Amino acid sequence: MSGVTCCLRFPGQLNSDLRKLAVNLIPFPRLHFFMVGFAPLTSRGSQQYRSLSVPELTQQMWDAKNMMCAADPRHGRYLTASAMFRGKMSTKEVDEQMLNVQNKNSSYFVEWIPNNVKSTVCDIPPTGLKMASTFIGNSTSIQEMFRRVSEQFTAMFRRKAFLHWYTGEGMDEMEFTEAESNMNDLVSEYQQYQDAVADEDEGYEDEDEAYHDYPPSQIGEIVCEDLSVGLCAYSVASSGKRCSLESYESIEGTRGYQCKTSEVLVSNIDITNLIESDECISACGADRNSLGISSDSLLESTFTSKLCSQQCNQKCPNIVDLYYNLALGEGVYLPSFCKGRNLNGRREMSQIQSSGVAWGPSAASSGYGRQLSEGPAASAALAFKADAPC
Repeated sequence: MSGVTCCLRFPGQLNSDLRKLAVNLIPFPRLHFFMVGFAPLTSRGSQQYRSLSVPELTQQMWDAKNMMCAADPRHGRYLTASAMFRGKMSTKEVDEQMLNVQNKNSSYFVEWIPNNVKSTVCDIPPTGLKMASTFIGNSTSIQEMFRRVSEQFTAMFRRKAFLHWYTGEGMDEMEFTEAESNMNDLVSEYQQYQDAVADEDEGYEDEDEAYHDYPPSQIGEIVCEDLSVGLCAYSVASSGKRCSLESYESIEGTRGYQCKTSEVLVSNIDITNLIESDECISACGADRNSLGISSDSLLESTFTSKLCSQQCNQKCPNIVDLYYNLALGEGVYLPSFCKGRNLNGRREMSQIQSSGVAWGPSAASSGYGRQLSEGPAASAALAFKADAPC
């Protein structure tokens, strides 16, 4: 816990927060069980005889013997991972060592999640150490632990051992059976992604040529990662997931942008294989350059007035569907909000502010809601479907 939260408490060259960790580490909502490691694991007495370095920390950190979980990461594959280094060290050396680990052990990382290892550097080391590192990995090998628990549970449940203590307090036997089934489903899901392979992309040799004169909804198989930056926001991939524009910082320190597939799903409306038209972007007051997928823009009265307009509501179901789901996630029903806004806009804005929507750090400076969404698992917390489209 100390290593994970150090960037919140101390200054560093490359910081992160809990939101960024969650976004980067959870590619699928159910797979949020992590393996934690720490380096160096040495006795206090032997520290004076050891010279710690970034390569040694990295080697120890990925070692199965340094994991705080009774599962061997060599028996699975890493979906995502994050490393938090503490102490005086070079970020260049950290990046080189992390890249070296991935190149030498590529078979232990899934190839269909690019850039799935993140690193942070905090300048303040733990008390008594010159440098240290904390590791958090989302590995499919954690299913070993769940399998072991399932076997032990089955053996005891078959004999109904200690069951009377729970049924006496009002629980039902079916609750135990359901819990066992849920855990077995989780194990199956980990195994599914461990065995998954990347699909080979075909027909996208030249991105500019492929999307030069695009007709909306007629571009065929859309993969967010193949879209140019200018077409990313408000587009929908063939899989039914939304495309999200993200920012990243290279090793050289320059900032760039890339299009990623988010975990945000469309509702029951046939708008897959769609790149939103410029007419709808303008009519709804949206922005092609908005980063990530955020409900922050619902706080902007100018934006909501365009979103609730007839021109946007009736002709642009893609954008309306997105903000319908975002508003629903904040406890606000968009049709009622738009109807009430026409009667008393100030009161409706107060309602949505009190529902939990709050300005993000980048929203205050960018007009409306350019909330950053970094990593392969961007906006996983918003991955839900509404029962009916707006």
